Amino acid sequence: MFYHFQKSPLTVVRLFLVLLAVSTQAAAQTPVFENSLPGYTIPHARDLVVDQAGNSFLLGSAYDDGTHLDVLVAKFFPSGDHAWTRYITTGDHCYATGIALDSAGDAWVTGWTDSPDFPVLDAMDSTLTGFRDVFLMKLDALDGAIIYSTYLGGDYSDAAQDIFLNEADEIYLTGSTGSTDFPVTSDAWQSTPSFPEYFYKDAFITKLNAAGDTILYSTYFGGLHDDRALEISLDSENNILIAGTTEAEDFPLVNPIQSMADDLFIAKLSPDGGSLLFSTYFGGEDLDQLGQMVLDDAGLVYLVGTTRSVAFPTTSGVFQENFAGEINGCEVPFGADYNCEDIFVTKLSTEGDGILWSTYLGGNRVEVGRAIAVDHTGGVYVSGYTGSADFPPYGMDFGAEIIVCRLNATGSVLDFTYSIDSGSANRGNGIFVDENDDVYFSGTVGVPASIYISKLSVVHQSAVGEKPQQALLLHSNYPNPFNPRTNISFELAEPLNVRLQVYDLEGKMVRRWLADDYLAPGSYEFPWFGRDDSGRKVASGVYLYRLDAGPFSETKPMVLIK
Repeated sequence: MFYHFQKSPLTVVRLFLVLLAVSTQAAAQTPVFENSLPGYTIPHARDLVVDQAGNSFLLGSAYDDGTHLDVLVAKFFPSGDHAWTRYITTGDHCYATGIALDSAGDAWVTGWTDSPDFPVLDAMDSTLTGFRDVFLMKLDALDGAIIYSTYLGGDYSDAAQDIFLNEADEIYLTGSTGSTDFPVTSDAWQSTPSFPEYFYKDAFITKLNAAGDTILYSTYFGGLHDDRALEISLDSENNILIAGTTEAEDFPLVNPIQSMADDLFIAKLSPDGGSLLFSTYFGGEDLDQLGQMVLDDAGLVYLVGTTRSVAFPTTSGVFQENFAGEINGCEVPFGADYNCEDIFVTKLSTEGDGILWSTYLGGNRVEVGRAIAVDHTGGVYVSGYTGSADFPPYGMDFGAEIIVCRLNATGSVLDFTYSIDSGSANRGNGIFVDENDDVYFSGTVGVPASIYISKLSVVHQSAVGEKPQQALLLHSNYPNPFNPRTNISFELAEPLNVRLQVYDLEGKMVRRWLADDYLAPGSYEFPWFGRDDSGRKVASGVYLYRLDAGPFSETKPMVLIK
């Protein structure tokens, strides 16, 4: 949480009262299950979905012989036990990019393939048309058997990047096409490609019936240079939203948040695809990469990704307003130095309200943001990777870790960071929040690599003044405001390792250990005299005290006035 101020004591007290009123309690997280899929050559996870019964479907890729890239789909029971794995093997490459479940629980999978022997069944198009085509496949939830499979494409290179199913199980695909004859419909918003013949690509949007064998709507979308849609979703009014990357300076814009050409774009079309309702560039001055887009019930857009931009658009009061990656601190082998990437997390409106909040999330080395989900309170979960020893809040134990983080609904508080050692620069590549706000995530771990899946049960601590449902109760400090001393007390219902620390509002540690011990159940009280670790008196202002007790943590504000 970042606030920068030099204010009178009265203003500080008012700020404290605001913080106390809106403070979000930290959360505890406990793995419900963990599982992995070793044994297939160089696998990696791509995406994850969960059905209403709690069965998890993991999408990935693997090399069957170290040369040819294959599709991997695996199902796990609600217990986390492995149900089945389906490999789609061909003589060339096929890469999975998106997975969605229909109302019967069967899995629809899409991606791209350059294999003329890709397994097709009852296909709308049974022949590889260009040198690379989209594929669309339906797998039986019971055993992973192929129910339907088809190519989709034109005369050059086509690749699907995402898939979405509406309530009628109609299928929406998006991606990129370099084909001059990609199949479009007569009512297409853009019926012809905008790029010079070949060598460049447009985004595409294609809607198919629930059987996947009839195109209901299809259009090109883009400008004169490369455009690539990576994400697609529908809002509650069935407007079509896509997000991706563009190099076009003439990209179509409507009510843009940013009108100057940049790396990313977000666009919204009417349900019939006939009207462009909103379209904008988005990003900073350096390289920005999109990980994932999701929508909440109100149609607000959440983005996660990776940025090297020091001037990426952020908003005041968020968890991390400023870029933390070391400037020119990372190096491409045999190439130029570059800014070490941070994760970005952004919430925005496509109704003219612009950016609602936007924050960096990272340390001084490399972070990658790959997946995002929203719980019923508006809390935002992201997963990805960090190589930073100082990744917030307390740093990492390993050199390369898969991370799962939660930001509160305003993006101002990092509730928790959960991490596992990935063994190398592997990353989390999928996240899903169920109706109970339990969190499922997938990634790739180890050398040699294995695909990994886990479920976390996230327990939110009680509100101020309420008795906790778990083992920890942190009281408000007394007196407050204070000078020169305040007392911080808490209760434990079970024996736990306890650490009590003080931070300023920029997230810098002020007092490292007020308590650091294994404590028995009972009530405890520790004083703070407004001094840092070196014994120096600190300035007047708002400070945060944080109690970590086993898997639980909680943070509260306090005010020092001189």
